[in-house]
Amino acid sequence: MKLKTIVGAALIVFAIVVTSILIANWTNRSSTSGSSQTRPDDAQTGGTNNQTLTAEEVARHNSASDCWIIINNNVFNVTPFINSHPGGAARITGQCGRDATTAFDTQAGQGSHSNAAREQLANLQIGRLGLPLDTPPDQVQAPVPVQAAGRLPPLVQARYPGAIVLSSEEDDDEQRYFISVNGQCREIRIEEGAVERDRPCD
Repeated sequence: MKLKTIVGAALIVFAIVVTSILIANWTNRSSTSGSSQTRPDDAQTGGTNNQTLTAEEVARHNSASDCWIIINNNVFNVTPFINSHPGGAARITGQCGRDATTAFDTQAGQGSHSNAAREQLANLQIGRLGLPLDTPPDQVQAPVPVQAAGRLPPLVQARYPGAIVLSSEEDDDEQRYFISVNGQCREIRIEEGAVERDRPCD
């Protein structure tokens, strides 16, 4: 009789523990899956959400406990996903505070990410470079494919290390680049191998 009581009590405790674990995981998964409308709270942004997103601001969020990345000029808070990343946390933490476009597009040189991974990433978007953090999600432009910074001519790379190509145009004797430098747009025109124009975008 005592044995049946002990076994019954142990099964009840076991069921409670398993149920608690499942509920905790479900709650955690629900809170981190969010929507593309997720915005950082005041603690993450220094008390204000109307600041303009710049590469410098993203660079301040450069740790596993506070990790923002830039992909195609869009800014993502990937902190809640770091420990769930199938390739391991180190694949993300090495990109915290930086432009991770190439790393994401090439899956760190291992291929490319699936559509499911891109959808997960979209749920972590907090804004776009050059726009205020509090810009409503429906006013944030959709991700725009951009060239890798390595596609810039060396003379532009030397002048603006880490610049992000927004768009480019080529004619027979002229190249025009619209680049993002610390969240600010610049127009660069190159003719016959020399920079002929370098100014803020109109």
